[in-house]
Amino acid sequence: MTTSKGSVHPANGQAAKPNGVKAVEERQTAWTSLYIASSLGLISATQLTIYFASQWPFMKVLDPTVTEFFYGAVVASYALAQCIFGPLLGLWSNRIGQLRWPLITCSGFMTAGNVIYATVELLPSHKNWGLLVARFITGIGGSNMGLLMVGGVFKNW
Repeated sequence: MTTSKGSVHPANGQAAKPNGVKAVEERQTAWTSLYIASSLGLISATQLTIYFASQWPFMKVLDPTVTEFFYGAVVASYALAQCIFGPLLGLWSNRIGQLRWPLITCSGFMTAGNVIYATVELLPSHKNWGLLVARFITGIGGSNMGLLMVGGVFKNW
């Protein structure tokens, strides 16, 4: 098959150069995007690890009668939020065709959840329920991990 610009390579549909050498599409790696995505992933993983290591002793300080079952509920609230909001963020990202606003929103949720977690001692009562809410909100922010992984992989295709 030929066109006015020259012949078309039958295997890949790319236009062949006049001298018979295939045109190769050159793509640049978006290193800045990969660095930002990796940094955000590192921050998310680090805060998750720090909180889980100190959460049970902190809950015992807030309320000495807290049960291990409630501790499990607080830990699970983070994962539950990720399960709920990860797919929703993916749909939103696909609909708007970019990752920026979903990632900014996740950062806002993560910051809000961490602020609530840090100030939960100021609550007059039900401090452990405040922790549960804080971890759920932080889990919404942590649902950015799917976007970061997919964005890092498919940014260059």
